Amino acid sequence: MNLMAPTDEIASPKRPEDYADRSLDCLVAIEPAFQELAARAQAAGWSENDVSAALLELAHQHINGISADRKTKLHIEDAARSIV
Repeated sequence: MNLMAPTDEIASPKRPEDYADRSLDCLVAIEPAFQELAARAQAAGWSENDVSAALLELAHQHINGISADRKTKLHIEDAARSIV
């Protein structure tokens, strides 16, 4: 099930490289989808606290997954260098 209609696209960054307000621009771009997800969860019967806690936990899991992936990549690169 899609959370957003295909016409509800998330805006791309203004530039491909890093820039001062990139994080803020990302926040503004994804906020409508975030609000829609929270509203849909509440409409399904979850409390505001349930939804907030779940979204926060998902964000933490996402960050931890990114960190673990980076560490794994570094370990693989170190192992490959030691073989060569």
